[in-house]
Amino acid sequence: MSELPNSWATADFEKVLNRIVGGGTPSKANAFFFKGKIPFMTVKDMKERFPSDTVDHISDEAIEASATTVVPEDTLIVATSV
Repeated sequence: MSELPNSWATADFEKVLNRIVGGGTPSKANAFFFKGKIPFMTVKDMKERFPSDTVDHISDEAIEASATTVVPEDTLIVATSV
């Protein structure tokens, strides 16, 4: 394993993981879903270590009508795409 920064510590994954969640993308057929203020993070937003914004933003209605998962601010996210 590579050398960790001085302020980091190692830990078993199970000890730092709260939960594994999945989600879904709101329907692109409804343009209104993508005219909101809520950041919608996908793998395309993972271009920097600490992304400060997302390409897409969705509405509350998009969350209610889809399998999108809302996570608290400052949550560590590991994004995957299949």
